[in-house]
Amino acid sequence: MDYYILNISSDVKKTIKSHDCSNIFKGKILTLDNLDGLDYLRAAKYTKDKNTEESDIIVNPIYMISNKFKNLIKEYYIEFETIAIQFLDQNNETLLYWVPAVEDLDCISDRAIFNPDKTIKELYIDRTKIQDKKIFKIKNVLEPFLIVDLYIAEKILQSDLYGVLLRKVRVV
Repeated sequence: MDYYILNISSDVKKTIKSHDCSNIFKGKILTLDNLDGLDYLRAAKYTKDKNTEESDIIVNPIYMISNKFKNLIKEYYIEFETIAIQFLDQNNETLLYWVPAVEDLDCISDRAIFNPDKTIKELYIDRTKIQDKKIFKIKNVLEPFLIVDLYIAEKILQSDLYGVLLRKVRVV
């Protein structure tokens, strides 16, 4: 099975900027282990102007996906868990995004190469540790990689999602 990192496309020049979103989950991807006890819906303020683009994925300060993106994944992966973030701008307009809560897998391969600052230079994941997971986060790395399997990646490519980039991961 092939796997892909979800990222934001370089076509997206300016996404929404939240004033307080990075503190909501302390800048991490939610995992199934840390989901308990969190409210289903969070609120955050954001600023937009005429150049702001509403992409279907936001990766900074945390991974968030649009309602359309969440529904696409839920269609093929029913167990997909999320926490809602309702954004409110200066004109009281709202946007709904979802923070994925995914399994945190210790699946990085010994072949992975790290930069001196401990970020990943070349990512390799171990097929035997992934099993049949459809979407997951890689445990014990600085970057909050969100990984999807080939089936979900194909459904993303067949959709009209805006701003989503898929980068193939080396699997050994």
